[in-house]
Amino acid sequence: MRFLRFLATALTIALLVAMQGDAVAEAAPKPVKVGLFISNLFDVDFARQDVEAQFWVWFDHGDPSFDPKKDIEIVNARAVETQVSSRSEVAGKGIWDQAKYSAVLNENWSVANYPFDRQKIRIVIESTNADARTLQFVPDIDGTRLRRDLTLAGWKIEGMKIFAANEFYETAYGDPSMSSVGPSIYPRVTVEIDVKRNGWRLLLSTFIGFGLAIALAGIVLTSSAFRHSSEVIDIGAQLAIATGALFSTIGSGYILQSGLPPTTEFSLADAFQLTAFAVTFLTMLMIYVVHVLRKRRLWKAALTTGRVLFALYLLSVAWIVYRVWIAVAA
Repeated sequence: MRFLRFLATALTIALLVAMQGDAVAEAAPKPVKVGLFISNLFDVDFARQDVEAQFWVWFDHGDPSFDPKKDIEIVNARAVETQVSSRSEVAGKGIWDQAKYSAVLNENWSVANYPFDRQKIRIVIESTNADARTLQFVPDIDGTRLRRDLTLAGWKIEGMKIFAANEFYETAYGDPSMSSVGPSIYPRVTVEIDVKRNGWRLLLSTFIGFGLAIALAGIVLTSSAFRHSSEVIDIGAQLAIATGALFSTIGSGYILQSGLPPTTEFSLADAFQLTAFAVTFLTMLMIYVVHVLRKRRLWKAALTTGRVLFALYLLSVAWIVYRVWIAVAA
């Protein structure tokens, strides 16, 4: 009797395990292999924070109900146009869906090291209907490629990677089978393209106004730091040069800010602008203080003040050179 009870218990446990295994198998999400071929990248716009791209996407799977034309969203695209779309059934290998897209991709550019910045251009593909309980994206790492001769004007393309991850949303989107706050979990594939800006030419053309202002301020500050030069440039010439530096700084600031997105980062562009304003202020301060001291015939105090302000100018120039070096090395 004990043996029969033991045998019955073992059979019951085996049956329950088998039933549970079948339930897990039924609940397992269906895999979909996703890959991309990027054929074009162009029109990087910093002010609008976007870039245009053309690319092929393919989906290898065995689920006839999965339709990329209805079930796929490019999450970070402002505008998408499907140029080509096709479906083929490959004997013994399942279904092969492919499509070619043209998209304007929304990007969150980092301007901290502009114009020596590195950026990531992202293409984010997500399921819109089937969630992670029923669908799983598998990245086609070997097949995902950039066009061999692809270039991006003003940038160097350094590499690319593709990876899959589930995205969590704190809502059920009205699904009555779930809690109203979710979370809803949807499969997602992301492609990241690493690009680095060719910045030296842009530095010279964009920051030339700030450089001119810093140089003009240096001329005036130098004239008061050394006895012989202080006797050559009078106050009228100093004021004219300092005014030119101020207008150069203001004009360059307007031009620069119109081409960059708003940001809370303290960028290299901010460092140039701050330095130009700071040395221009030092110039105006030096002209006033040194002029007053000379009027009172305090020649030694005037020369000492000029040298102190000139030392502050050299520190400002050294700081901006250091910031450029950090940006280039980043």
